[in-house]
Amino acid sequence: MKCRLALFTLLLMCIVITFSCASKQTPKKPDAVSPALQRLELAGCDNAIRLTPKIISGSQPHGDAAFKALASQGVKTIISVDGAKPELELADKYGMRYVHLPFGYDGVPEHRALEVTRAVRDLPGPIYIHCHHGVHRGPAAAAIACVAVEGWSNEEAIAFMKEAGTSSKYAGLYGSVSVMRHPSQAEVDAADNSFPEIAQLPGFVTAMADIDRRWDHFKQIRAADWAVPPDHPDIDPPHEALLLHELFVELNRTQEVQDKPQDFRNWMHDAQQATDQLEQALRTDASASAEMAFTQVGTTCKSCHAKYRNNSH
Repeated sequence: MKCRLALFTLLLMCIVITFSCASKQTPKKPDAVSPALQRLELAGCDNAIRLTPKIISGSQPHGDAAFKALASQGVKTIISVDGAKPELELADKYGMRYVHLPFGYDGVPEHRALEVTRAVRDLPGPIYIHCHHGVHRGPAAAAIACVAVEGWSNEEAIAFMKEAGTSSKYAGLYGSVSVMRHPSQAEVDAADNSFPEIAQLPGFVTAMADIDRRWDHFKQIRAADWAVPPDHPDIDPPHEALLLHELFVELNRTQEVQDKPQDFRNWMHDAQQATDQLEQALRTDASASAEMAFTQVGTTCKSCHAKYRNNSH
């Protein structure tokens, strides 16, 4: 009986010691939690998401109802990172300031990231940041602002982009956000603060030169049997096709193209569709389809050039 009592006492002491040690252990640090995001239902604004009390991301506002909806959220400043001309009259009607800081799908240049940062830091909020659809460039700009101004981590910013629907195909946008850091006050102060209502964008000739450069890449990709060219390991064929497609998309939205004759607009639209098909073919390793799409783009461009570039009129 005494042996059993001693054994029971020893077991009880072990249990007490075990719980005592466990209580003295340092609590495990919880995993980082992404910032709380609030989806908003705003008339005329798609994919509207409130990231912080000061920052809202979404699509280009369309029509009076959209600007009225933004005003109902207290928005004081609208930042467009899209190439299209902002609707200044409607913004002014509802007491909002427009700032036009466009960039492309291939990433956010450092100077532009700092300009967005300064605008978010210095201008009155809430601030609505938008691109065309509110899915890719707008969320990237909003994410950069949250890292630079709101103290978000890069991981939190990337998580937001995924929540907003930013496609993983836009490696440049994700890359810009992943390397963004909290800049010093001096760096932000050095950024341009002219905050234009309408930015001076590259003209049609410059845009066509960009397309020509991408097309040269595709000649190299084609020569490599639709794979990464040996001499240019930095070229990713599907991503090149995506960027070429977006160049046509943005160009087709400009007034300069809209003012062209119907056949010109048709050729530009056909080229846009063919570059989309080229991207899809390269993402599925369908070399025959890639060849067909490549030929279609080339034929369309040659037809347009023969009438509008190679002749004097």
